[in-house]
Amino acid sequence: MSNATDENNAATAHKEMGHEFEVPSRVRCEHPVQLGESKIPGAGRGLFVLHDVKEGGLVFEIPNVRLSIIRGESLDTTCDYCFAHTSVYGQTDPRSDLSYKACNNCNIPSYCSPACTKTAWTTYHQYECPNFSKIASSDPEGKIRCRNEDLRTIIRILSLQFAGMIPDEEWEEIISLKPQPAGPGEESGLPVIVTNIKALIAQHGLTNLSMEVVENIIRAYFNNRCFVQLWVPYLSPPSSVHRYRHLEVPIGECLEPFYSMLNHCCIPNCTWLSEGRTLQVRAERDIAAGEELTICYTWSNTLKDRQEKLSGWIGKCTCVLCLNPPREPTGKLRESVEKLLKARGGDATPSHARSTSILCAISKMELVGLGVEAWPMRNLYAQLFRCRCGQYDGPTMLKTWLKLYFFIEPAMRPQESLGNRNRSLTVLAYLLDLNDPTYSHLEPYPKEVLKLAPWLHYQLRAKLLYSIRQCNGPDSYCVKYEEETYEKDFGQLERDAEAMVVREVRDYVPFYKSAESKWAFLKDMNELLAWAELPARAESQLVTIHSV
Repeated sequence: MSNATDENNAATAHKEMGHEFEVPSRVRCEHPVQLGESKIPGAGRGLFVLHDVKEGGLVFEIPNVRLSIIRGESLDTTCDYCFAHTSVYGQTDPRSDLSYKACNNCNIPSYCSPACTKTAWTTYHQYECPNFSKIASSDPEGKIRCRNEDLRTIIRILSLQFAGMIPDEEWEEIISLKPQPAGPGEESGLPVIVTNIKALIAQHGLTNLSMEVVENIIRAYFNNRCFVQLWVPYLSPPSSVHRYRHLEVPIGECLEPFYSMLNHCCIPNCTWLSEGRTLQVRAERDIAAGEELTICYTWSNTLKDRQEKLSGWIGKCTCVLCLNPPREPTGKLRESVEKLLKARGGDATPSHARSTSILCAISKMELVGLGVEAWPMRNLYAQLFRCRCGQYDGPTMLKTWLKLYFFIEPAMRPQESLGNRNRSLTVLAYLLDLNDPTYSHLEPYPKEVLKLAPWLHYQLRAKLLYSIRQCNGPDSYCVKYEEETYEKDFGQLERDAEAMVVREVRDYVPFYKSAESKWAFLKDMNELLAWAELPARAESQLVTIHSV
């Protein structure tokens, strides 16, 4: 009753603001949203949700975003229409014969099937293809230029506009986007990029718009684009460190005016996901009816980096986190820590010497009173884990990741995103998989861990599947992949446990379905933490993703 009242009050409050607002037909809202005056200083208007949204829940999605562009490095490994991707990392599509064929005319985008080729052609590519061909054939560098995603985005916008394929309402949204401002503090190299793109457009007569409008569109693109990343299960040799994770592979960029209405917050309540060409906005935490929807424009745990990156968008950020940031190392300690994190090549090779250097940096941070929440504790422990992997030190790998997952990430400000928490949970779950081919290459665990590992691996996989389902749609490839692997590993064991007349506390029943299983999970996990010389954790800290 009170929930409905809150939602009605929220709706009334935003209607009274006097904004006439209609969600574009291309947007599918899982919960109604309303335009209103943002309470964020200098933000102007903002989007507000009128219903409660649970953590991980879908707020809205935009299918087949027309301005989703594959980056140059991924053109040969990603379908330009459906975004099916395959590379050295893995693939996002279950087809065993997945392959790509470039466009017969311009030879720029690639497609995974005749159906995708045809649909892309009728939807957008027939309009941009001649313009790609003009530039690609103009000089020896033309083909290289056309592989650049920034240029191809602008060409697609102008080609579709010239052909009358962008509805008037959407065109108004595009040209109303706030451009990246010119002058001091703008993105390094942007003036040169703008000049070069304008010159190519003018040289080949790609638009009837004025160059002033074209420049505003280019600058609006750089100011409002978001990056497209696809969830990819890592397929690697058994001895590889990467076996312990899946990846978010960056494969392109996207410009979507409705999404660009979301304002920035350093502690956002939403995040965006890419499900192929579909852009989704999901809740990072529980959102109450009437709250403004926010995303983080730049994920950075250091105040200085965050403020520098935000200056081009919103000026100086005055949010709670920026006014009261976590402590960070300073002076020579900061310099030494940054040098460690920026190491490349031979200096970054996992080794005993590098492990010692990282542990020394952690100790120095602790000596000056910097706790687990301080930047860059998470980065240092992740690097330490990588070193332990390179040394095949199974017990220390597990101890390092237990501290990172249960103590460091929950204390971070800004909080680690749900997607990153799920990736960390994946690592922890597979570290306890004694049947994983990687385990035979490692220094073995002691007997007390070997006793706990099989059942804890099962419970953590159950937790992972539950969380991935919560944070992604049912048609998501990552959900389907995890469901298939979970069924293969535990499906029959769970059905056998369900059929038993008398059950044991450590039968294959997920902890969230049985009080007995939950009790055993909490007991066993705290035993594992004790072995790792870490303090016990409360129930909420062990069974949820974001609790501190």
